[in-house]
This record gives sequence, C-alpha cells and structure tokens, in this order.
Amino acid sequence: MKSLFFFTLILLVVNTKSYCQDANKQYFISTYIGTIQYYGDLNEQESNLDIRHYFEMKDPLFGLCIGKKLSPYFNTQLTLEGGNFKAFKNSINLSTTTSFYQITQRIEMDLFNLTHRGIPFEKQRFNNYLYVGVGVNGFKSYANELDNNTSLRRANDTKFVLSYGVVFKFKLNSNTALKLDFGHNKVYSDIFDATIDGNNYDLGKVKDKKISSYRTALDMWAGLRVGVVFNLGKK
Repeated sequence: MKSLFFFTLILLVVNTKSYCQDANKQYFISTYIGTIQYYGDLNEQESNLDIRHYFEMKDPLFGLCIGKKLSPYFNTQLTLEGGNFKAFKNSINLSTTTSFYQITQRIEMDLFNLTHRGIPFEKQRFNNYLYVGVGVNGFKSYANELDNNTSLRRANDTKFVLSYGVVFKFKLNSNTALKLDFGHNKVYSDIFDATIDGNNYDLGKVKDKKISSYRTALDMWAGLRVGVVFNLGKK
C-alpha cells in the first residue's frame, strides 16, 4: 500500500503543477458512483442455479477525477476510486471478499470531435470518448469456506493495472455535464481474489496464510459508473 500512496502523491503533484502553470486551459473535475463486475477464479458458471448477476449494487464503486482538455480531440485525466465486491464458487466451496483503492492516469480520445469537426464547444451537447490508462491497485482480499465461513487465507498487495473503456457525456450547460463510464481493469495479479488458478492451492490450506506468489493468470474487474462533470477555467 506504500507504493500506492507514493504513486498517488507523484501524480497529484504533477497534475497540480500542470494546472498552476496552464490555468488558461479548460480543466474539469468529476465525481461518480457505480458498481463492480468481477472476473476471476470464483465467478465461473456451474449450473442453471448458479447465475452470475452483472453489476449488482451490493458491489459498490465510488470515485473522483481531475482532468484537462489537451486539444479538441484529447483529454488527460487522473482518477482515484475505490470499491469492494464478493464472489463465490460452489464446486470448491469457496468465497472471497475484496476491497481496493485504485489510481489511474488516463488518456481520452473525443470521438465526437473527430467525426464532427468544426462544431463550436458551446453547441456541443453530447460527446463520447475512448480511453486507456495505467496505474496501481492496492487491495485486501479474504478467502473463506462457503459452508461455514471459515477463514482460509488473505492477500494484501499493490499491483500494476491496465484500464480501458468508453465514456458518454451529456452537457447540461457550459459548466456541467452528466456522464456514463464503462471500463475494464486488468490487475496484474492472480491473487486479487485471494485465490490462485480457481482452486485452494497449497498455500490456501493454511489458515490466514498470506499469499506471496502467483501464476500467470490475471484477475479483472469492470466498472459501470454514473457521475457529474464540472468544467473549470476558460473554454
């Protein structure tokens, strides 16, 4: 978690310095809530009774962003977000509870401006973006037996994350917009769910044993977010 803190601090300093040196450009801040869909070792379909529910509100997500319009076609954005989720797999009698914080630096491409060149900013009502970003994810995960909720093991780590997705914005006025954001996040670890390769694994046989190694499989999570964007500075 220390590396997550220092990575966050560095990005905040860089973004704040950029803002102070170039305050005549358009900046924006955004806040949002959402929900998580987890993809990993413990969400495989096993029967008609084991139905995966996508983006349930019991798996909450929240976040804050600060960004800058680099050109009519590109934005940069620093995103801080956190959430938690639960998952299970009946065939191995296993469940997991995971909480995390993530910081990501994104580059967004404005598809509307690319395809509708020449429309003044004040007349634009709708914009859609594709984005890609890199960052770090700090997480704590606990694996338990399903039938008696006995704690088996835990994972606590900070890993590199690759983020990509799409954003839709609808402008309410010159200073405010609504947004819908859907994106995938590939966490470069197979212990995001405190489970390795979809089974108990030897390390998981020991209660409260911290997992310190992982194989090549990577866990992922997707976020569906709804938020408000506030534009700052000159247009």
